Amino acid sequence: MSYFDFSYPVYVWLKAIHVVAVCFWLCMLSVGLFTRSSETLQKTGKFITLSHVFLTFGVVTGVLLLLNYNSFTEGWLHAKLTLATLAVVCHLVIAQRLRSHGGEKVFLHPALTFLPFALFAGIVICVVVRPF
Repeated sequence: MSYFDFSYPVYVWLKAIHVVAVCFWLCMLSVGLFTRSSETLQKTGKFITLSHVFLTFGVVTGVLLLLNYNSFTEGWLHAKLTLATLAVVCHLVIAQRLRSHGGEKVFLHPALTFLPFALFAGIVICVVVRPF
């Protein structure tokens, strides 16, 4: 049972906006993570703010797509939602660490800088391959 029954064009546009927003979110987050010059580090706050905007678009469109989905019993969906939740938590931790240092270089554990990309890869695999 779906809570919303979007027409096909609306569904496709929501899905496209969702994918683009999530990709832009990851791009903005990576710019904030991998900047090394002091000039760019001072602009990191802008990248984090932009990543918050794209994250919001991604979450809102994702929830709308989820409410349109019929079967909540499939394992791939639970795995994707778990990975997406972990990606949001990872984003919030990274954003807090970067903002707390206000333009100064901050040490982020290498695993923390790699984790959003690994989670994104896991999400894509869950959605495309649907392994379980």
